[in-house]
Amino acid sequence: MERYMDFEYEKINSEIKIEKYYGSAKSVNIPSQIENLPVTEIGAYAFSDCNSLTSANIPDSVKGLGFSAFERCKSLTEISIPNSVMEIGMCAFSDCISLKSIALPKSLKEISIGVFSGCSSLTNINIPNSVTVINLSAFEECKSLKKIVIPDSVTYIGQCAFFRCSSLTSVTISNSLTKIDTWVFKECSSLANVIIPDSVTEIEWGAFANCSSLKNITIPNSAIKIDSEAFWNCNALIR
Repeated sequence: MERYMDFEYEKINSEIKIEKYYGSAKSVNIPSQIENLPVTEIGAYAFSDCNSLTSANIPDSVKGLGFSAFERCKSLTEISIPNSVMEIGMCAFSDCISLKSIALPKSLKEISIGVFSGCSSLTNINIPNSVTVINLSAFEECKSLKKIVIPDSVTYIGQCAFFRCSSLTSVTISNSLTKIDTWVFKECSSLANVIIPDSVTEIEWGAFANCSSLKNITIPNSAIKIDSEAFWNCNALIR
């Protein structure tokens, strides 16, 4: 490993991978070049547990963020992710408890496992039309998230994707989705009205369990499988 300022890096095929940040600055501009080579990747755990970090600027030379890259940056409120980024690793921003909003790059195709789990201050997220997959626990316990629009490009949402998003009041579900998986919206206790699109054929076990404010839900005739526990403990539901 080599060092440049507060960054530890590695050369890989004429490109630079940031392996670790050792500084304590509140605001960080990640360099676009080191030794005249492009910085194309932020490695796993590179900024994890940087508790002083409040903002970070990622240059448009970067193509990928490794797993847990910014995990547990508890003061991080703002981050700029350029459209050059095509991959964000699992848990990349998990437990960033001060992160309020983030714009995902338009080149992103998949929202990884647990990528924003535990981001309890996150109020706004814009999912671009490039995304086709929202993975397991992607937004689990994002307790301040109020509204989510899942674009029609999304064909799969993993288990627990929005589990315990207790402030979520509005959700627009993709017209390309065929299954609402286990615990996807479990304990979304502020969710009152849901319209399930005609594309959905399956609603799995506990999909809306403990949605205590859920009063109205529109289920299409296309739904051929509705698990008996899909709406467990939805006591406000008008039958």
